[in-house]
Order: sequence, then structure tokens, then C-alpha cells
Amino acid sequence: MAKTVFHSPSIGDTPSVARIVKAGNTLYINGLIGNDINGKVVGPGDMKAQADRVFERMALALKDAEASVDDVVQMTVFVTDISRISEVTEARNKYFPNGGIATTGIEIKALVTPDHVIEVNGVAVV
Repeated sequence: MAKTVFHSPSIGDTPSVARIVKAGNTLYINGLIGNDINGKVVGPGDMKAQADRVFERMALALKDAEASVDDVVQMTVFVTDISRISEVTEARNKYFPNGGIATTGIEIKALVTPDHVIEVNGVAVV
């Protein structure tokens, strides 16, 4: 099966990053962290600020891949403090108001830097 790799310059991706890979009619969204367009952490240690940025980045990356948030069917949310998952849910609902997404939340020890507290990947069907 052929696959298409999408890069997302609108969220600060470089050509070496495969943000979304399309195989058939399925899009696999690479793990997103709370970075700004220049690669700097948004709100170090701030779950709400980073969750908001992660879901904003996902929406922008999907648009770059000619898809939308309504195409997302599954996401996995990795957080460093599961007791703050309501902040993640609030941010997710802002960018994905139509719901219908199978979501798994997992608490992990650490992410790429100590300042990162959330990472999200997903699957969309177009």
C-alpha cells in the first residue's frame, strides 16, 4: 500500500518530521507536544496551556493534510499527572466539539523534556 507523508509548516515542522502519514484513507498523527511554532515549550509545566497548544497543533496539522478535526476517530493522550486530565478534556472539547473520539489517557513518568507534561497522537479516517 502506498503511503503519503505530510509535513506541517504551519505548526513549525521541519522536512525531517513526518507529522501525519496517510495509508489508504487513514491518517496516523504523530505525537504532538506543547511547542510553539519555533519549537519552544508553551507554558512549561502548565497542563492547560500545553493541552490547548497540542490540540491547536493537531487541528492545524490536519488542515495541512487536507483533513479536519471531524475526521479524528481515536487519540491517545500521555500525561505526566493523570489527576489533571480534566484540563486536557476541556482543551480537547474546545478543538473537537463534535466528540465521538475513542480516547485513552495514560500517565507516564516523563516526556521529551521535564517542561513537557502532555503528548497526544491520533488516527483520522478521511
